[in-house]
This record gives sequence, C-alpha cells and structure tokens, in this order.
Amino acid sequence: PKLEENQQLILLGPNRGSVARINEHYYYQLLLKYKKKDVVQNQLNDILMQAQKEGKNGLYVTIDHEPLFFI
Repeated sequence: PKLEENQQLILLGPNRGSVARINEHYYYQLLLKYKKKDVVQNQLNDILMQAQKEGKNGLYVTIDHEPLFFI
C-alpha cells in the first residue's frame, strides 16, 4: 500500500516469522511503514518499555528500525 500524505503510519501484520516456533517460543513480526521517524519514535519507546515489563511473563519485543531482511 502507498503511504499517503495524511497517513503517518501503516501497520502490516502480525505475521508469523519464517521460523514460527523454537523451543515453545513463538515468533511474530509487525511491519510499520512511516515517513517521519520522530512522529512515531516516542510511541515505539513506550511499547518497548511496556514490553520489558511483560518480559517476565514470557513476552519479548525487539524493534529493528532498519531491517536488512525479514525472517
């Protein structure tokens, strides 16, 4: 989909990673398309901070701002 002028963010996914499960850990990916990093950076930081709190429950989140490939 084309990113329009008035759209700040497009969310694609979640999709299972190419390796969907390893040792009872499941992997999913979300792809965010945006033009202005500064517009979404604070929200991404908030998501990462909340996810770190959830890590003790088995939820782990990583953010790759410039992925070289998708697994």
